[in-house]
Amino acid sequence: MKTQVRKLRGVAAFSDGFRDALKGSVFQHRERGFVSGARGLEEAIKAGLVASTAHPQVAYPVGDDWRGPWAGEPGRCVSYDSCHDNHTLWDRLLLANPKADEVALIRMNKLCAALLLTAQGIAFLHAGEEFLRSKGGVENSYNRPDRVNRIDWGAKARHRAVFDYYRGLVALRRARPEFRLTSAGAIRRQLTFLKLPAGVVGFHLRPAAGGDVIAVFNATCKPVRIALPRGGPWGLLVDAQRAGPDAVAHFTCPSIVAGSLSALVVARDQARADGRLSS
Repeated sequence: MKTQVRKLRGVAAFSDGFRDALKGSVFQHRERGFVSGARGLEEAIKAGLVASTAHPQVAYPVGDDWRGPWAGEPGRCVSYDSCHDNHTLWDRLLLANPKADEVALIRMNKLCAALLLTAQGIAFLHAGEEFLRSKGGVENSYNRPDRVNRIDWGAKARHRAVFDYYRGLVALRRARPEFRLTSAGAIRRQLTFLKLPAGVVGFHLRPAAGGDVIAVFNATCKPVRIALPRGGPWGLLVDAQRAGPDAVAHFTCPSIVAGSLSALVVARDQARADGRLSS
């Protein structure tokens, strides 16, 4: 008897593979992920960045539970790093990186957000993640009181810089449709991964996507110099401290440095030759 498989339109699945590659498996609490320095996860991160669609530059991991490029189109993939189940992102980073100080943990958190909000597919954020929401280390809090599950709005004031960074990333994603390509074919045509050292992942979105964009995610402890395509000027949209749809600096140099444990996004069409160019 031949079985018929019908495609359900408008139905998407959460990308657990991307979630675990970002911060470590939810079943191994001490396991680190890409943003906290674990190596060998670059291909899993690349798979997440293309919304688990087929891409010629992604070597899908052997033994992948999702069996390779499981999403036929980007709209079938929900990219996320945490939700109401399991630990919050901040609690998970604390568990897996007990020797890291708060400065380093915040950089990991922001790097995670930058990867998530520049990935293709549907972006999902857990409420409060943008100001380091914690449940006191409780993983499964369905039966815990409000003091565990409530959102501490005071944390928004304490971590305003992190909140503003997330807000800038969301504004960037909304402003630039190339981060929200509507077909797997468009992703294959317009997104090219860069050749970078271990612990660093980056891609180039071509002009057909709306404008030349270079995004680099450096999860190492050392700065990495990135060569830029010829032409310019370029505008800086995201670095370790700032994020947004408008360029905060402009330059014409042939390369730029991606800081340690941080994201870097530059765009050619955002830069303006207004006297602020550097060489």
